[in-house]
Amino acid sequence: MKFSVEKFVFEALVHKSGGLLSTRDIQPVLKNFLVEANIKDDDFVLKVIGCDTELSAVASTSIVEIEESGRVLLPGGILKGLVKEAPDGLVTVELKEEKCVISAGSARWELGVGNVEEYPPVPVVEELEKIALDKVQFLRAYGKVSYAAARDTLRPSYQLMDICGNKIRATDGAQFQQVDFESSGISVSVPIRAVDQLVTILRVSEEDEFFIAVSDSYIAFLIGNDYFLSLKSQHVFPNVDSWITLACNNNVEVSVDKQELLSAVRRVRVVADVDSNTMILTLGTNSVVLECRDKYGNWAKQDLGVFYEGVPRRIGVHSQFFYNLCKAVEGGSVKMFLSESLDIKEPLVFKDERQFGILNQLKI
Repeated sequence: MKFSVEKFVFEALVHKSGGLLSTRDIQPVLKNFLVEANIKDDDFVLKVIGCDTELSAVASTSIVEIEESGRVLLPGGILKGLVKEAPDGLVTVELKEEKCVISAGSARWELGVGNVEEYPPVPVVEELEKIALDKVQFLRAYGKVSYAAARDTLRPSYQLMDICGNKIRATDGAQFQQVDFESSGISVSVPIRAVDQLVTILRVSEEDEFFIAVSDSYIAFLIGNDYFLSLKSQHVFPNVDSWITLACNNNVEVSVDKQELLSAVRRVRVVADVDSNTMILTLGTNSVVLECRDKYGNWAKQDLGVFYEGVPRRIGVHSQFFYNLCKAVEGGSVKMFLSESLDIKEPLVFKDERQFGILNQLKI
């Protein structure tokens, strides 16, 4: 194998796929990049592949000169440092027996190579049916939904972002968020870790749209010349229908200026208890008092004017979850809907024209 490529092109490929290199010793081969140089019908394609046990990223370019096709497995950490520090200009990579020689300007490196047969096979995505998604709309939806997904590994069913029926939704069991999203009818639950990685790639991409394709075992995201793969989760997104049905019965409105509310939450949660993160809302006619207190006796509160004509009540909420749901609401005001019942089991509802959020109460 032998190819030459501009340093900035090679560095970009390594950067795109390098975020997935494994740092664990369970499968040492995944600490390496798989580099492939192919000539097909007089077209040159260079691929740099990185993966861990669940995710894979394939970055490719045709801006390369290939003298001889081939594949080589190169140590990830070394290749990252090498392409970063290489002088500008052409980088030439040549496989010679059991060594890989890389040269750039007057600099030269000789690296040991791994056994490419030990590297996991990368699925072929070209034959899958692909659906186009708008990048800007997806990133906006992700920003409003992703915080509601669980991040702990003990509850895998809650570690999913569900794309279903032209909506994107997520829940960790204590909070739920759903936003409208034009998905062309696709229905799939994507592991939130895969979505986080996809978003990292999309934010630096110049493409206006990307494509999603689903097979029996994996989900593929195609962005320009690159693609990103995630194993499909063996777990099912939680059934939230009864929760939504219960929440839809809420009809007691609380309306408050969004920026004033967000500022007040930030101020009082400074002293929120680190274990419970509890914030208390004391509602009276057209007023609310936000209050936090920690176990050392430190406390903070702030009064706000609101639209509220229900009975006086005190509500306990997780301050961060409450802040996230309020921030996700579009427009200049936050509208919450409470149940007529004062039962702590009744959730709070946040909604506007495009989204619907639910937050469970905390015991106070």
